[in-house]
Amino acid sequence: MKILKSIKTKLFLLLVCTILSVIVFTTVLNSLVLEPYYINLKKKSLVELYNKVNKVFQQSNIDYELELERLDNLYSATITIYDVANMVTYSTVPFWNPYYYTEEDFSPQGPQNPHEPEKNKRVRIQNNNPSPSVIRNKRRQLKGENISYIISLNDDKRLNGKFLSITALLQKEMILYAQIPIESIKESAEVTNRFILLTGLFITIISSFAVVFIAKRFADPIIHLSDIASSMAKFDFSKKYTDNDDSEIGVLGSSINKLSEKLESTISELKSANAKLLSDIEEKTKLDEMRKNFISNVSHELKTPIALISGYAEGLKENVITDEAAKNEYCDIILDEAAKMDVLVQKLLTLSQIESGKDTPVIRRFDITSLIKSTILKNSLLLSQKDIEVKFSEKEPVYVWADEFMIEQVISNYLQNAINHVDGKKDIRITIEKKEKTVKIGVYNSGKQIPENEIQSIWGSFYKSDKSRSREYGGHGLGLSVVAAIMKSHKMPYGVENQTDGVLFYIELENDKNL
Repeated sequence: MKILKSIKTKLFLLLVCTILSVIVFTTVLNSLVLEPYYINLKKKSLVELYNKVNKVFQQSNIDYELELERLDNLYSATITIYDVANMVTYSTVPFWNPYYYTEEDFSPQGPQNPHEPEKNKRVRIQNNNPSPSVIRNKRRQLKGENISYIISLNDDKRLNGKFLSITALLQKEMILYAQIPIESIKESAEVTNRFILLTGLFITIISSFAVVFIAKRFADPIIHLSDIASSMAKFDFSKKYTDNDDSEIGVLGSSINKLSEKLESTISELKSANAKLLSDIEEKTKLDEMRKNFISNVSHELKTPIALISGYAEGLKENVITDEAAKNEYCDIILDEAAKMDVLVQKLLTLSQIESGKDTPVIRRFDITSLIKSTILKNSLLLSQKDIEVKFSEKEPVYVWADEFMIEQVISNYLQNAINHVDGKKDIRITIEKKEKTVKIGVYNSGKQIPENEIQSIWGSFYKSDKSRSREYGGHGLGLSVVAAIMKSHKMPYGVENQTDGVLFYIELENDKNL
């Protein structure tokens, strides 16, 4: 967090230093560049003035004095025109100043000016205008160097100031002399610099508050993004960047959101794949274990009848028993054990065909009430032997859609399971419950409840809750496995519920309303 806070500090210092740097740079630049820049602008103005005066004298039928006066007002300059004799023919200065020149100032060549003063007399000329001798020298310089004008910076000792002047050749050998006063730019620059420093200091103080706000606005999204990135590193993808803006930080935030979603999706897929892989490994382990148990159970189930058949067959072969009645009993035992082995093999074949998908259900409409009554009737001998009466009160036909032969096996297996596990109360009930889309058939028997940790196991092959009683009622532990396989092939619910005094096994089948 200290690093994040330093972002605000760095931004604050950076912006404040930038403001101060701009102020200092402006002050230095103003001190060094302002005067040369100002003089350069004035020089350009004098050149423009010269070009326009030159155009004026190239025209005919024009009031020269009026045009020169306009240019004087436009450029705030004083304009003086000298003739070939280097004498003033026009000047925009409205008054005369005591500047005198002597006889050597007059040119011995050229036409005499009618207003030319007498020699050796001192005559006043216009303010700051150069003497004829100066103009004469300027004329020679212009022609000698083959240039159009000369610009110079002069001191006005009388007024203690400076001015820029231009001396240029015009048409008909006339000379333009124009001057523009230059204000005390250094003094102005110093005043400006002091003002900039004072206002800059004030602006810096005021800006500091704005900079704090700006730094916070700029740093907060970065802190937010850093927080999101830290959460992502901990595999927490719940945090998202919520500021909607089009800046680079906004684009970065949007990209981090997409990255977060992609990482979350990818990690979720990886977890699902890992979970599926673990499940497949566990399933394979279970299948291997089930295969081993299956082989062991089949071997165990066949071992006893084979031993009995083998023993009694050897006794008959060796004529150990001479009594005819005893021989018949031996034969009956052999036939009974062979029949049990046949039932076991048939159930194994049925279970294998259903689970492999070779024996698929043939769905048709039939009356489940009639099927249950028929199943009870088929088991009536066994029920009579055990002195059990099955209670089934449904009288009206109830139609369902399923494979009638397979469902008969389910009802028969449930009923035989109830007969084998009913307690001394001998209470067995078969019920039909009509639902909105299905019909629930339940087979209840009074007796011991199934432990919760064994409920999932009872549907496996060769499962026996009481192995000591298995041969007592001829069970192989395959009945419920067949039920599970049949109901899975129908894709319909089945299960078991522990009730107060017993156990209820049930299945659900589609009724007419679900079609």
